[in-house]
Amino acid sequence: MMGAFRVGVYIDGYNLYYGGNRLVGDGRWKWLDVRALVAAHIPAFAPWNKAVLDRVVYFTAEITNAPESLRRQQAYIEALQPSKSVDFVELGRFRSILDENFAATGFFTRIKRVQKDEHPLPDEKWIKIDSENYVRVTHERNEEKRSDVNLASHLLIDLFMESIDAAIIVSNDADLSFPIKFARTRIPVGVINPWGTQTVGDLKGNVTDGVGSQWWYRLTADDLLAHQLPETIGHLYRPTAWR
Repeated sequence: MMGAFRVGVYIDGYNLYYGGNRLVGDGRWKWLDVRALVAAHIPAFAPWNKAVLDRVVYFTAEITNAPESLRRQQAYIEALQPSKSVDFVELGRFRSILDENFAATGFFTRIKRVQKDEHPLPDEKWIKIDSENYVRVTHERNEEKRSDVNLASHLLIDLFMESIDAAIIVSNDADLSFPIKFARTRIPVGVINPWGTQTVGDLKGNVTDGVGSQWWYRLTADDLLAHQLPETIGHLYRPTAWR
């Protein structure tokens, strides 16, 4: 297309997922048309007013320890390409790790609230630190791996192959600050923050950074709810829990 401004869109699926949950609080937003969502927030100033979403790449990892969640996730991933919401899905890896930490009695921690008189645990499970009793707690921690590296790799490969004239990143992950900062020296970059909070410092900047025409946007709950895929796509349908 003569004069088109080719834009590559790179979506951090887990960052979008957790941000969307924070904004909406239930599953109504999760059958999300990410291409339409991004297209709705491209600014009108030049050269973005000629933008064509040339490629939309979605980065995620399949949930391996929750069968029902995995079933819904797989239905969504399978729907993304035939619906033309994305052009490519890049899968990372999901893993569960058992960690051992300390939790203070009577205080909330990241893990759980612990009261010694409510937990008749063996004495060796308890540790005295200062004036507080602590219990050794084993808990499962889930990690999604490789998506940030995969996203950065796609962005920089497309940049060096001159496949794009600009990029849009959907994430609020500071780990992406270096590739985004470098990309801004070559092309305009937009950052869509899916959390609705302040964009993390390392992803912030100015419109005039690098080659200029940079921009930032923070999603709202209404943005997510307004851009949904059709209820059915071929043999696939929106999961009941997401209605």
